[in-house]
Amino acid sequence: PNPPSRWPGRAKLAQTHAAVGRVFRIAERNEDLDWYDLYKIHEIIRDDIKSDDIGAKGWENKIEKLGWSTKVKDSAFTASADRFDVSGESARHAVTRHAEPPKHTMTLREGRDYIRNLVMRWVDYRNGV
Repeated sequence: PNPPSRWPGRAKLAQTHAAVGRVFRIAERNEDLDWYDLYKIHEIIRDDIKSDDIGAKGWENKIEKLGWSTKVKDSAFTASADRFDVSGESARHAVTRHAEPPKHTMTLREGRDYIRNLVMRWVDYRNGV
């Protein structure tokens, strides 16, 4: 048998946890989120876990320590979202200020998948799953 769906608990949490509700509202605006919205969601999650005492310093280490991602993947996401030389006109910034191109990048589709996975892990974490 299939395990019970986690969606009822996730939906309930969105009603009681302000950050989760905010992420769900951003996500439901458009099926094909752009770098701007994906990055907003990323920022909300980072901000929400920053004060959790999980034995890690800095939000990057917390995402990694919780097993939600690696530093390389998270850096590839932020570089791809921010940099014009990576994502062109859809990047969050119009000018690239770094001389060296990033070693790892993501396509917008990969960025959407990355954030979708991060959101589900974060929401389940907040639900104690």
